[in-house]
Amino acid sequence: MNIEIIYSVTIIKLFLIYIYPSIFLRKCTCLQIEISFLNEAEHFCDRCNTTVENIDKSCDTCVCHKRATVMMPGSNVIGSSIDTAVHGALSTENNRNEALGTNRIDIEISGKKRKQDWFLPESDAIKTTLYGISGQYQIYNERISYDEEMQPLDLSSKKKQKTTDLREFENKEWIKRTHTSIIFEYSDKFLIQNKYFNKYIDSELNHVKYNITDLTKTNVDAKTFEIFLFVLRFGYDKKCMNLKFDGFITFLHLFYDLHCYAETDVILNLYKSLLPCLIIFMNDISIYIHIETPKNILSMEKYLFLPFLNVLFDKVEVKFNKNTNELSFLKRESKINLFLFEKNEIVDIYIRLTPEVIILLETESKHNLTIFYWLMSLFKISGIKISHDNIYYSECQEKAKDCKYETIAQELPSCELQLCELQILKSIISRNNEEIKFLELERVNISNYFLSYIRTFVKIEFLVFYKCKIPAYSKFLGQLYFLFPNLKSLKINYALLTTAFFKSLLNLKIESLDLSWSTFNDTKSKDLESSDGINTLCELKLDNSCLGYNVIRFLVKSSRLEFLSLKNINFLYLRRTPNFSLLQKKYRFLDISQCILNSTFMNFYSSNFKVISLSMQGLNREDLLNMLTLDSLHVSTKALDLSKCCLNSFIIECLKKFQILESIKLSGSLRVEDVSLDEEYPFREHLISIDISDTKFLAADIVFLNQFEFLKELILARCNLKEGFMSIILINSLYSSLEKLDISGNQFGKEDFYLLSQIKNLEYLSITLENSIFRNSPKENNLMFFTKLNTLILTKTVVTYEIFQFINQQYLLTHLHFKDCTFEIYFSSISITSSLKHLNHIVLINPSISSDNMRKFEDLIIYEITVIVQ
Repeated sequence: MNIEIIYSVTIIKLFLIYIYPSIFLRKCTCLQIEISFLNEAEHFCDRCNTTVENIDKSCDTCVCHKRATVMMPGSNVIGSSIDTAVHGALSTENNRNEALGTNRIDIEISGKKRKQDWFLPESDAIKTTLYGISGQYQIYNERISYDEEMQPLDLSSKKKQKTTDLREFENKEWIKRTHTSIIFEYSDKFLIQNKYFNKYIDSELNHVKYNITDLTKTNVDAKTFEIFLFVLRFGYDKKCMNLKFDGFITFLHLFYDLHCYAETDVILNLYKSLLPCLIIFMNDISIYIHIETPKNILSMEKYLFLPFLNVLFDKVEVKFNKNTNELSFLKRESKINLFLFEKNEIVDIYIRLTPEVIILLETESKHNLTIFYWLMSLFKISGIKISHDNIYYSECQEKAKDCKYETIAQELPSCELQLCELQILKSIISRNNEEIKFLELERVNISNYFLSYIRTFVKIEFLVFYKCKIPAYSKFLGQLYFLFPNLKSLKINYALLTTAFFKSLLNLKIESLDLSWSTFNDTKSKDLESSDGINTLCELKLDNSCLGYNVIRFLVKSSRLEFLSLKNINFLYLRRTPNFSLLQKKYRFLDISQCILNSTFMNFYSSNFKVISLSMQGLNREDLLNMLTLDSLHVSTKALDLSKCCLNSFIIECLKKFQILESIKLSGSLRVEDVSLDEEYPFREHLISIDISDTKFLAADIVFLNQFEFLKELILARCNLKEGFMSIILINSLYSSLEKLDISGNQFGKEDFYLLSQIKNLEYLSITLENSIFRNSPKENNLMFFTKLNTLILTKTVVTYEIFQFINQQYLLTHLHFKDCTFEIYFSSISITSSLKHLNHIVLINPSISSDNMRKFEDLIIYEITVIVQ
């Protein structure tokens, strides 16, 4: 019995001995890449041997001393012992040539196609990183002696040293040098990956050859590129410290040219280790950065220095948004994500801060701040944005029309966070005072000291104060003409305004003015009656304001005024006057939503009143009817918004009088009597856009849409439509005219899905999908795609394999939104990028999603896809 057991155990051991190497080899299969340096063919060998020897000697004698002289306190720069294991993998020139053979050609892998993950494994990248683990350095030093490190690896003598961190390269070198090239084995074990090489990982090729000019336009030599490869593999190489100025700039440039990416911590620690080099070359960079010549890459590519900004402070994170050119300073989070090196043409930047972050920066060491100020001096700063919590009303409006931000913003920020005389801002902007053209302050407490500081921004053109607390009795707003003579756009909300303020506007060339939610309480308003108004004013917003008749009359006198918004103004409270004799009667856009009109207003506009785009959302029935009966509007209005209005037979009759309407909105309209929209309208051949979303009572009258044969935009969201509604609304002409369709929140069946697929020119689709449509529909439906669709919005959809497959078939998508969706599928990032090659934006609104899937979405930054989570 014992013999049988021993025999069985022996068989198992032999099997494991046989199977383990094959598993190990498959897992560690690497892509061999050859980089050719043809321009260095003649002197490559001598120069490389000499250079490596000199650098190694320099590392032994100078690196530690040099670090000691330039190291920043608390920067945690990596010690020199990290490279002991790295350089133990190098071989001599002659032995390399023997190992390579004489007739090397590109070949394909005979086995199955390798399937390797394009992304760094989350746990593996963190575990193998050499940063922050002090014991790692000692392990390297114990396993490889200092003398052996500096000696080339002799393959014939078989004296190769092995370490646990280099097991994947056991019995072979991972990097080799020839007279004209560098050959290395690339895999997902590299701490810093790059898209340039990753595209071959899943191919059947096991050898790829490049000329160095295929990878970068910079003048990089083999020595610098070899250092770069060691950094990619291990996250750091001590020879970086011995790069000269040109080599250092070229080294930084390679990360961008090869589209490198890695875990944020890996990049942060790398750039911390490079800070001493940056400090050494500060003077050289300062000299060349502002010299704009075609040969000077520094003047055009300042993005090379952006990563250094993010390694100076432990509590503050710095991010650059290439779409808005904003450099944001945020409170650092512990979340680990990916960092992608992206080229950005930076002409000028906006800095974005919060009072809390400014206070955190004030507490940083002077040494760190000195380097920070110098880095900031490399960029031209043209704007400043400061918000209480890094949220801005202007951005909220752009993202969602029904945003409830105004209600959230009613509370004033804490008085403890006050904008005072801040040395941080002074030091950052000291050289840019005359370059600042944009200033936006939102929900912050402003001190007199800060007001004195911003007086230096004499060239400001755009000024925004949204719900800011300004010191009482401050004369700042009454002196705008003297302070900012170039001001073109002014937005002051939730402020108490005076006559002095309005008088100061007379001498400015203001083109856009927003005084929403502001009030006026000044007995000297009569001083404005004799004024001719602001002649340059083109756009005026007075939503929810309480300014009085004299002020409104003063503001609307401009003959150039084309855009006027008067939302929620009660004209009954205005002082009674004979008429509005000096007001304009022609507007491109007029918004009187939720207003209460008086007889004086209606009498003045009773004739020759012309508006191209008229919004009357939520207007009471009497005022709405009076406005809709104006004959001049019937022949001038092209866009009409009656959202949230009460519809009756009289309103419908008025609508039938409009002649040239191109767009009409009836979203959220209410029915006060049994009224039907199924009428014939004179504008049926002009209408190209209609929005009847959230009007559930119209489901029975949906057939009235059939008369509009030239619609390009149709919004039917949340109308309680039942299966089969597509056959009612789609007529022959719409199959070719429709470009934008929103049918989300309705019941959608197989027949509807088929008819939807027949729309040829659809570019925008918002829809709620059920998985059953795909499971029980004909096979041809499962292969449906839209040849022009660039925006797809899925609302309240359970995302399964079938729906994910449908998404991947829309190969021209650029924008993909998931609103209130649940993800029941585990997908790979590559499954998105391989199909949707044009995708650049993904928006997730209130998603129900696993952390793994969320991470995969976030990893799409590698493919330059912006992912926004709301």
